[in-house]
Amino acid sequence: MKIFGKDLNPDLENESVLQKILHEAREKTEVLKDTPVAKIIDTLSLVGQQFAEGTEIYREALKILQEDSSFHPLENQRTLNLLPHLLSKAELWHRLECELGDPALLDRFVTIKPFAGKIRAEPLGVVLHITAGNVFLSSIDSLIQGFLTKNVSLLKPSSQNRRFPELVAQAFSQADPQNILRDKFAILPFQGGNQKIQTPLLQAVDGVIAWGGADSVLSLKKDLPIGTRFLEFGPKISFQVLSQNGLKARDKTRLMQSLASEICGWDQSACASPQNLFIESGIDISKLLPDLGKAMEIYPLRRGLVSADEHLEILKEKSRAQIYTHLHQSHMVEGSDFLLFHEPKPGLRPSALGRTLILKTYKNIDDLCLQVSIHQRFLQSCSLSVSDSEREQYTQKLSASGVKRFCEPGKILEGLSGAPHDGKLPLRELVSFVSDEQKTDLIAFANECLRTVPYFSDLSLGTIKTLEELPLTDKSIFSDYSPHKSSKLLRTPLEPGYYFASGGTTGNPKYTYYSTKEFDSVALMLSQSYKMNGLKEGATVANLFVAGNLWSSFLAVHKALEFASVRQLPLGGLADEELGCVS
Repeated sequence: MKIFGKDLNPDLENESVLQKILHEAREKTEVLKDTPVAKIIDTLSLVGQQFAEGTEIYREALKILQEDSSFHPLENQRTLNLLPHLLSKAELWHRLECELGDPALLDRFVTIKPFAGKIRAEPLGVVLHITAGNVFLSSIDSLIQGFLTKNVSLLKPSSQNRRFPELVAQAFSQADPQNILRDKFAILPFQGGNQKIQTPLLQAVDGVIAWGGADSVLSLKKDLPIGTRFLEFGPKISFQVLSQNGLKARDKTRLMQSLASEICGWDQSACASPQNLFIESGIDISKLLPDLGKAMEIYPLRRGLVSADEHLEILKEKSRAQIYTHLHQSHMVEGSDFLLFHEPKPGLRPSALGRTLILKTYKNIDDLCLQVSIHQRFLQSCSLSVSDSEREQYTQKLSASGVKRFCEPGKILEGLSGAPHDGKLPLRELVSFVSDEQKTDLIAFANECLRTVPYFSDLSLGTIKTLEELPLTDKSIFSDYSPHKSSKLLRTPLEPGYYFASGGTTGNPKYTYYSTKEFDSVALMLSQSYKMNGLKEGATVANLFVAGNLWSSFLAVHKALEFASVRQLPLGGLADEELGCVS
């Protein structure tokens, strides 16, 4: 197992061994906290590139997933192909912006208007991830959340998904020789409920992310000390809705294919997988059900392996469907690897999964809300096939009934980047927001500069009471005392960064200095501008700005395009027009 970048096989039940791991985790928190978020994202992006299709690690991952996962091989491949995007720079920056607003919060105190003071996002410290095995990528996404918030992570993989996290750790070893992140997490495989291991971990960590069933989540929660942050992603139930107007507004064949893809994806094992389809009264179920069955049959990926217990649950569901069909003249469609049936009894009900869908009818939106509210605390996603004029009413009333997410048909398993998960913004839960409530005092700041900045202290002005007492500072002073030749205008020593010069159009070029953090901030804003004006991730872009002569333009554009996750052609403004790559 990987323990902070090292291949070890410790006895986790040995108290002293476990305490040593916890002590090492605690020691690493300060180092990770002081790591710029841009460097963390750069490292995660390099790890993602390790999983590009066709690489050695990619092939090994497919082999492991084929052996350890019950999904169809192409389902595993499709899911694995999401990882490079999930770890791309553009995606990670976007995620931070959506959940935290300003990513700079993770590096320093910043002003967030309209708050008069400053705010910083402080990592919790050490976070324990208790992961589930329903979708193998969820454990890695949990780890990403820990890294983005600068938390040292202890990852407990599920019993059926132990080898894939180890392979991800191997990718960190290859992509991160500088130990930015590779030694900031440990994989701790142990049987859930093993109190010799679990109890000391829960007592020592600062936060817990728990994925899994109700019993598991409740057991963890009761053993936590007061003050430990707890993020629970327990059992959830999702469903589809189809109104009469929604059916009329859509192409029926495409709609059925969209609904089928939501049922078939990941064999209905995700929290967002729909288990019921609610159909408004007036829609002919006897005609709709066969159409949905045809869409299920032509779905390109067949169901993966089902366990004996899962098969038994599906058989029980089939028997229930047959009884309803016989006693209530209900309808059912059974395929080679799916079961669809109409259950006249009202009320949302969990299905047997494994591509088993229960159809329900509802009279109106109020009746629908009443039927789903019996599972209010467990509701997650709703695939909403209604008309545009109905959508606002449906979303408002269903959200009041407990639904946490709405999407268009066919999109329930995708999700928008940066969206809340189970009603929470996870990155916000993994930090503590610290405020500095000292208001900006220009007079105090000016007096500090008069004392500490050499140029101004030489003026011997003493202490001022009004800004009018300060001498006028014009641009010639900044030119005469530029950082490249004098430190008299500096409050603190120069941080690592860049010297730049203006174009020199006046015949007398001016010089300036950007710290690395400042230049990254400028490039990030430039990148955001490019994206808002239509630049898409994965595009190919030629950088034709002229490099050299201490000019900033080529470097700024280069770094901005890196943040935008595009393919670059760094040609420069003096490139030969006959270059083959240009043509």
